[in-house]
Amino acid sequence: MKNFKYKFLSIVTIFTVILTTSGFVNILTARAASLTSMYDTMSRLKVSLPATNTIVFRSPSAIHTNGNTITIDFPTGFDFTGSVVGDLTVKISASTTFTTSETLVAGAPGTTTWGTAFSDGSCSTNQKCRLVLTAPTSGVGAVDFIANDYMQITYASTHELNPASTGLKIISITTPADAGSFAVAIVDDDQVSVTASVGVSLTFDIDTSTTNSSTSNPYSVALGPLTTVNGSNSDGSTINSIWISLTTSSSAGATVTVKSANAALKSTAVSTDSIPSATGTITPGVANYGLCVLSVTQASGGTLTASSPFASSPCTHGHVDAVGGVTTSTQNILSVGSPMSSGRSEIVVAAENNAVTPAHNDYGDTLTFLATATF
Repeated sequence: MKNFKYKFLSIVTIFTVILTTSGFVNILTARAASLTSMYDTMSRLKVSLPATNTIVFRSPSAIHTNGNTITIDFPTGFDFTGSVVGDLTVKISASTTFTTSETLVAGAPGTTTWGTAFSDGSCSTNQKCRLVLTAPTSGVGAVDFIANDYMQITYASTHELNPASTGLKIISITTPADAGSFAVAIVDDDQVSVTASVGVSLTFDIDTSTTNSSTSNPYSVALGPLTTVNGSNSDGSTINSIWISLTTSSSAGATVTVKSANAALKSTAVSTDSIPSATGTITPGVANYGLCVLSVTQASGGTLTASSPFASSPCTHGHVDAVGGVTTSTQNILSVGSPMSSGRSEIVVAAENNAVTPAHNDYGDTLTFLATATF
């Protein structure tokens, strides 16, 4: 009798396990298929900010019967209060290349339009976190969602607010036959501020040469003997020009100024004897001395320009030039209004005497060039 009892209990135990196992298999078989390819591309993941949501999913079952609904449940914290139909765009496609949008209406669907509604769902009563889409009443047609189609739901509005707490948030999608869920991450901040600073730079150099080349100090322009026939000037051959190099990173560029020690070519031995400097044309037999800007170039950035009165024409390597007179005050001769790289300018020096200019071999002047960055 004792052995029979044990055998009976064993049979009962085995039978129970078989039933339980069989029941589990049946449950799995009866469950709805899962939605696939689910994701939500959000414009912002930061807490408490409005964000655009672009939700995509693929359903193994058709959704085109009158009354079929697609329910998207956001967890508590997402708030769609104030959302309207105009905030939504819905597209259906056989692939993830979405083109044609479906027509949406508020509330119940129309013949060829999808109905939409925002509701509280499982959220608190003072906010809305559920979106329900209802298939058109016409069923199969232009708005048909057949098996294995993709749906894209884009919500773009300032009405939607992300949860105020961080962490993974589960979004659930339910259709008449299928269901699925996925997670989005809400973070304390989704932006990184990148800063940098650029120090102001100003590179300035003077050269004196008959060609565009770098030279060392002392810088000089020897005009040689002057005559009342032709005068003398920077000729690109035997008499130097003044070359200015300028680079600046200043936002408002830079200015180059010139200042004359004498405002004239003055004799060292007899200071009262001089060749004056005046704005005008170097004319044979008329005493005058001055500068003109022959060329300006730059590699990049702003445009280097000559300033009046040194920008007059003609300005050549010849003997008749329109020069600007120099003074004992600073005068702008070159300028640029923005950052510039490798600016270069050739400045011609020209002079002429007249018939009564006293004979001396020591006429001279000192020109001071300054570069100032502008902010």
